[in-house]
Amino acid sequence: MRTRLVATIGLLSALWVGCDGCDKKGPISAPTRYIPADAEVVLEVADVGVGLKAREAVLARYGALVSKEQVAGIQKELTLSLGFDPTTAEGLAQAGLPTHGRSAAQLTRDARGALWVVPVGDPAKLAASLDKAIKGRVTVDGTREEKIGGADVTVFETQFGDQKVVVAARTFTGGYALVGLGRDAVELVKKALALPTEQSVETHAEYQALAKQLGNDWALRMISPTGGETLRGALKAASRAIPEARLLVRDELSAVKSVGWVLELGIDGAVARAQARLTPEGQALSQKIFAVDPDPGEGVKAVMLPQAVVSVQAALHPAAILDALAPTDTPSRAQFDQVSAKVKADLGADLEKEVLPLLTGHAAVAMGLGDLTGISFQQLVGNPRAVMWTSAAVGVKDPAAAVELEQRLDEGLKVRGLSIVSRDVAGKAVRSLMPPAQGDKAPAPLAETMAFGKAWMFANEPALTDQILKNTAAPSALGGRPGVAVEVNFLQLAKQAESFRFGDLPIIYRSVLARILDVVRLLNTARVRIHPNADGIELKAELTMMPVKSGS
Repeated sequence: MRTRLVATIGLLSALWVGCDGCDKKGPISAPTRYIPADAEVVLEVADVGVGLKAREAVLARYGALVSKEQVAGIQKELTLSLGFDPTTAEGLAQAGLPTHGRSAAQLTRDARGALWVVPVGDPAKLAASLDKAIKGRVTVDGTREEKIGGADVTVFETQFGDQKVVVAARTFTGGYALVGLGRDAVELVKKALALPTEQSVETHAEYQALAKQLGNDWALRMISPTGGETLRGALKAASRAIPEARLLVRDELSAVKSVGWVLELGIDGAVARAQARLTPEGQALSQKIFAVDPDPGEGVKAVMLPQAVVSVQAALHPAAILDALAPTDTPSRAQFDQVSAKVKADLGADLEKEVLPLLTGHAAVAMGLGDLTGISFQQLVGNPRAVMWTSAAVGVKDPAAAVELEQRLDEGLKVRGLSIVSRDVAGKAVRSLMPPAQGDKAPAPLAETMAFGKAWMFANEPALTDQILKNTAAPSALGGRPGVAVEVNFLQLAKQAESFRFGDLPIIYRSVLARILDVVRLLNTARVRIHPNADGIELKAELTMMPVKSGS
């Protein structure tokens, strides 16, 4: 099972690895030359033929785990899915594609239409492949030929009642196949055929800016030169299937001038980079949200324990976040006011006037699994939080004031049968929340809190408190910049999950969990970083795979 997973992931990744030495003959112009400047979304594929070296790359990287027969099985699955084998020159030739060349697509915000620009190797073979692909995905009741701008266009139609409706159209020009999809297929092809070079998306200022910022090292690239308006339209369209998406349709989206992302894939993992370019109003809001001291303080960093499976660190201005997410005189602000009133009744503290001004804007949380050796499957499913540990910290300007606010809860806790016990750890005062005693056995703390290093901290196990105080030299996941960082450590997840008694499970559960762990063991870490920059907001996401050792 594991070797097949390696083969699948490796082969699909290798499809995008650079193809030095590939045949570079083909169209002179880029495929985006046929996409108009008013395109809402542009999707680009760096190379249609980079799968030629995939088998060799996989076998070289995973030679100890993957056989040629397993790679052949993956090739067969790709052939059944695509109609040709993209990993061989013969397969590409059979489909009418060249061994090297970029392709691009113009997508609409509601996903109801598209124009694909595909490089041509053999026009007759590619026409047959396109016809087969179109007829395999939509109902085609007939075709007709139409002359548009001197080009022969094949139009695909379906019968809808007593009317014929266009579902696709294709033609060839300039070394490319133009393939329109949807009801506007003919219009999309017609516009592309007549498009002057100076009116293509390549001349759009926002497209140019994003293409420069995102760089040239990518396998896939998507750019929306119209940014916020396209996002609003896409979310409105999505809300027809997912009503909750309408909640994201906000006026603030108009502050996004343009947005784009690129995806890099390789044998060792994948990297996605995204950039949102903002209007001056959007930049002003961004500067307010990210206006925090770059130093989180040792208390916030200390809770990011190395054995964490999931960790999150943030540096955002609390009041600016509140104003952005819950503006005055909005339903969301009314909900916040209700919560604030309850907190004031319970704590005697005003969230907006006392708590928010106390916060530095820095926060962190880390979570992992405890020892699962003595845990049954029923216990794990019934109360998963019982086997999870959590450490968290919130940056505060005055730790003593934070403790004073916390102490206002003590009377309410006593009413519920809970108590607070203080203990000293390395000279730091730690508050332990204790449950009611049961019998002669001393109860274990439910949680512990303490304040130091410009932070108020929480841990749900005493052992974590001790570890946190020894972890004060931990680095910041944000590297001294404002923003948000998220990390999932699959290596730690696999290690901690291995203490569970899988042999006690029913065989069907054992099989499913074994497959999940096979995938987890192939992965190392997943990281996401979001930061402000001179033009707006940038995002970088990385997924790394575990190195494969010879003989493993």
